Order: sequence, then structure tokens, then C-alpha cells
Amino acid sequence: MSLVEEIVRVAAKGDGVTANGRHVPGAAPGDMVRADGSLEHGAHHAAPSCRHFGSCGSCQLQHLDEETLAGFVADRVANAVEGQGLHACCQGRGQDLAGLSRAGCAPHCRYA
Repeated sequence: MSLVEEIVRVAAKGDGVTANGRHVPGAAPGDMVRADGSLEHGAHHAAPSCRHFGSCGSCQLQHLDEETLAGFVADRVANAVEGQGLHACCQGRGQDLAGLSRAGCAPHCRYA
């Protein structure tokens, strides 16, 4: 393992994941994780808005910037739609979500 690895994606429960599959809690794409587990925040890391972030177990994605969060949500919806054998009608909607508030942000699909 190298001394420093880059976080390349976000896992289902909000952990950052390196190209080697290492899961790192609280990491965002672009963050750099050292062998000792310490993080250097990258461009997609955001300061969580909730003072309880990290201690209550809810809101696991507050450390992501809006662009990364929107892409994560759009990918989850598209994968769920495809998993049900429907057309991925939501594909490309991540851009539409980028300017919305996190509260009440609910992407939608219609049957094709």
C-alpha cells in the first residue's frame, strides 16, 4: 500500500473509498488519506452544517460538497431504477440537484 491514497468515490453509507477498496469514514472524493488514517481534505470536502455530525450517526453525507452529493444521489436513484428493470429516466439529473437545499431534496423519476 502506498503512503498516500486518494479517495475516488463515496460508498453507500458515506465512507470515502480508495482505488484499492479502503473505506475511510468522513472522507470525500479528492481527499488524501495517509497510511496512519489521517486525512488531507480535497476540493469536494465540505464543512458539515450540523454540530452533531459524526456523533449521532445520522446525516452521513454532510462532509460532501453539493456537486458530489448531487452526483451520489443521482447515481443511487439510477441504480435503484435499473435494479427494478425500469429505464434509467433519471440519468443526468445530478446537475439539476446541485443548487437545491439538502432538506427536502427528492429527485423523481417517471415510468418510461
